[in-house]
Amino acid sequence: MTNNEADLIIDKIYAGGKFSTRYQEESWGLYFVNGVLHYWSERLLEDGSSDNIAEEWEREKLHVLLTKTYSFEIINERIRFDKLIVDGREFESNITHFAFPEPMPIIRDMQELSKLPFFPNLTSASFTESNLNGSGLAWVCDCNLLENLNLQGTKITDRDLQALYKLGNLKYLRLKDNPQLTDNSISYLLSLTTLIDLQIQETSITEKGLRLMRNMPNLNQIILSEDPVRFTKSGLIEISKNLPDTTILVKGVGEYLNGKYISFQ
Repeated sequence: MTNNEADLIIDKIYAGGKFSTRYQEESWGLYFVNGVLHYWSERLLEDGSSDNIAEEWEREKLHVLLTKTYSFEIINERIRFDKLIVDGREFESNITHFAFPEPMPIIRDMQELSKLPFFPNLTSASFTESNLNGSGLAWVCDCNLLENLNLQGTKITDRDLQALYKLGNLKYLRLKDNPQLTDNSISYLLSLTTLIDLQIQETSITEKGLRLMRNMPNLNQIILSEDPVRFTKSGLIEISKNLPDTTILVKGVGEYLNGKYISFQ
């Protein structure tokens, strides 16, 4: 296998994956626990006894073994996860939604988010009120099965959103409570052709940005917060005419659709 393939195998082991296989009279395997990589093997001898090995290995030693001897496809298909470790937290491998357990989580190593594609059923992720930044979001966007992504109250910037183009299945995006996001972010959102629901309350996006949001064929709803400086009734009526079949919902106030306004008050 290539160097990159070997790195991926090792990353899976470090994330909590376990590998074991058997060839003729020998079984061997790998697992990572308490910060230590373990190699084991059992070989049946002709006299009926067995030769057992249990060793602690360095990453470099495993890397050499994989690149010189083994096929990526064979090793990769036999890795099994009971649980995965992401930035020191343990998660069941079959989850469909990822979120750190703390209410305001601190991500210590953004690269740990590169493990999200190892969850085979993951379609939703939330990083609400976390310190997620652009490098972390870039890793998250490698999980291209995501349909729902919550980025409320994070550290992302306009330019960081360019990584979203990799999420070809994204339907729901929550950008609430990110005042650092401006109209300059809209050009990156236009790549999200599967998007159904966009929440931009408490951002700095204005009517100017909304006017750029054409050619998003599946967008059903945009959610805003009431802000007479950024949004006016007349402006939103005009914009809604150019966003056919997209409801612009102003939380607690009213909604705009095809040039018509319905008040909730």
